[in-house]
Amino acid sequence: MAVNWTAEFLLSVWGLRQGKALRDPCRVSTGGVAGPDDEWQAMRYVETTPGFDRYRPVLAWVYVQCKPAKSFRVRGPGETLPRALLSNGWAHLLGRSEADMGQILHDEFLHVLRHRLIDCPFIPFRPAVVEDEEKFAKTA
Repeated sequence: MAVNWTAEFLLSVWGLRQGKALRDPCRVSTGGVAGPDDEWQAMRYVETTPGFDRYRPVLAWVYVQCKPAKSFRVRGPGETLPRALLSNGWAHLLGRSEADMGQILHDEFLHVLRHRLIDCPFIPFRPAVVEDEEKFAKTA
C-alpha cells in the first residue's frame, strides 16, 4: 500500500516516534538503536528540515503531547514575553497576540515543510531485494 507522505502526515509520524508510540521491533536486537524503517526515516526528514530546532517546542506540544497549537505558551513562569521571544529566535512575533503565537509558529513550520516536500519529496529508502535462485529452489 502506498502512503501519501504529506507534511501533516510526516509531522504526525514524527510526534508518534518522539512519544514512543511507534517503536521499532528491531530496537532490542540492535542494542537500542532504531532501524531505518519508514517512520524513522520520516522522523529524520522532519528533523533535518531547515529551522526545525527553532520550532521544536511548539511541534512537541502539538504532535507529542497532542495539545492544540493555540494553547502553546511561548514563555515560562516569570519570564517576560520579549525575553522569551528573543531567546527562542521568535522576535518576529513581537507585537502579535500571545494567544495566537503557538498557531503562528506551527503554521510557519508547516509552510517550510510543505515547500521542502515540493523541492525534495520524501521517498523512504528500501534496499533492493535480490533473491538467490538456489536458496529459493531449496525451500520449494
